[in-house]
Amino acid sequence: MDNLLASAPVGLFQTDPDGRCVAVNDRWCAYAGLDRRAVIGQKWDKPVHPEDRVRVAAAWMRSVASHLDFSLEFRFRAADGRVIQLWGLAAPVIGPSGDLVGYVGAVIDITERKRMEQRVQESEDRFRALVLSGARMVWTMDERGEVTTPQPSWQAFTGQTDEEVLGAGWTKALHPEDAKPALKTLQEALETRMRYDARCRIRHFEGGYRRFALRAVPVLDEKERVREWAGMCTEITESGA
Repeated sequence: MDNLLASAPVGLFQTDPDGRCVAVNDRWCAYAGLDRRAVIGQKWDKPVHPEDRVRVAAAWMRSVASHLDFSLEFRFRAADGRVIQLWGLAAPVIGPSGDLVGYVGAVIDITERKRMEQRVQESEDRFRALVLSGARMVWTMDERGEVTTPQPSWQAFTGQTDEEVLGAGWTKALHPEDAKPALKTLQEALETRMRYDARCRIRHFEGGYRRFALRAVPVLDEKERVREWAGMCTEITESGA
């Protein structure tokens, strides 16, 4: 059992009813950046990052007061200054008389996962800022050519609400003279699964129409079936193209 605990890929700990560590494994010590002798007898949350400490302590106290499981994401700040993102979980140990004996738990390193989430969020923020600030609109449709989700950049330009843009509602923002040929070309693209290209005038929410070049391509799933269409509208009014 000692070898199993030592080789466990997560930090393991056991506390008394007051949350003081009575046992920890090597991984826990590595996360905390502390020697086992400096951990035993101390509150398990001693290495928690100062900015997370109040939140963690409050969640822990709620769990202890009701003898409930504990589960929370937080950071450890090791003695050498390293910051590690962790997911901590623990379960109560109840004695024969029904009293709380302590908790046994684990902390799992999720630092890389959080970094990936942050990179994805930053990418989405940059993309959103780009399409909302420029003369381009990005949009998606399902395999039938219908809008099933809000289209932020399209709606920011046309002023259409979430409800108005759904289904074929987005077409109401097209100039009446351009709508029929643009939709005919779209239907041909849906049937052939070829790239969609069209030019038409789109109504601006402040009034009047502006000319755009529309382009969309099919997005395929693992079985080569069309999952959705991803498109972009580029304003060409100023260029006179």
